[in-house]
Amino acid sequence: MAIQKVTNQVMKHGIIQVQTVAGTDTQSTTSTTFVDYPGMSITMNVREGSKILVRMDGVFLHKTAGNFTYGQFLRDGGVAFTASSKGLTVTSATMYSPITQTAWKDGETAGSHTYKWQYRVDGGTGEAYGQPVMTIMEIAQ
Repeated sequence: MAIQKVTNQVMKHGIIQVQTVAGTDTQSTTSTTFVDYPGMSITMNVREGSKILVRMDGVFLHKTAGNFTYGQFLRDGGVAFTASSKGLTVTSATMYSPITQTAWKDGETAGSHTYKWQYRVDGGTGEAYGQPVMTIMEIAQ
């Protein structure tokens, strides 16, 4: 009986589900408007009122020193997240930098939602080295 109560308590106030996807290996863009990063999309069914935490981890290179590569998270095709960082940049055209971008959404609506990550540059070429990873976590509130 005590184990059942603990399990129910965790489900009411803890992590409900986590999904992760790896993007396509080594992609680059010269687009100055946001474009989808190939493979960085997750569709999941969520509960009413959940908090959604999204995270992208990757290694990036901007081939023109001083330019920026930007990332953003979308939900069902629209920007619906507060991001912890908008600009992903390096100071040298030959230096790869590990990047983490995290965002969240409080009070999600119940149902199936598609979350994705997009990127763009403000000039030059931005490139992901290897496969960036996107993780989505649904948390009960």
